[in-house]
Amino acid sequence: IDQQSPTHTYLDTGTFNVKLYIENIGGCSDSIMQTVCITPDYKLYIPNSFTPNSDNCNDKFFIKAIGLVSSFNIMIYKRWGSEPIFSSDEIIYTNNMEDGNICNPVISQDSYFMMGSWDGIMNNGNKAPTGIYPFLIKYQQGEGSMTEEKVGYIILIR
Repeated sequence: IDQQSPTHTYLDTGTFNVKLYIENIGGCSDSIMQTVCITPDYKLYIPNSFTPNSDNCNDKFFIKAIGLVSSFNIMIYKRWGSEPIFSSDEIIYTNNMEDGNICNPVISQDSYFMMGSWDGIMNNGNKAPTGIYPFLIKYQQGEGSMTEEKVGYIILIR
């Protein structure tokens, strides 16, 4: 291949040995090898509602992360400015077949991080009523990475 800046697109994650071979017009050649680690794309899925009614279908609100997560915290509030009614640092590595939710849109064994699972019970032990609850999420994708924040609202439907 005659390219000044060769590129390659990897179709899978993993560790690969990459070798660059060069030859000039005079016939002199050289090569170098480097190991590269291809990590999966990072995706964070945050649902907008859940129904904690014990039917095993969207009974818990949780964040789903595809890719590495080293730290996580969620705080859910009755309203902005109030004390949190729920908080969690939970990170569980699971898959769509074992997470307890029979309403997964994809029936597969794809693994992911299930984080901050909330069943609608407040810190005081009472059921949170139907409503819209603001949340604040703080997380790190990997050790030493910057802490990222997401804010939003979750609709609890009873």
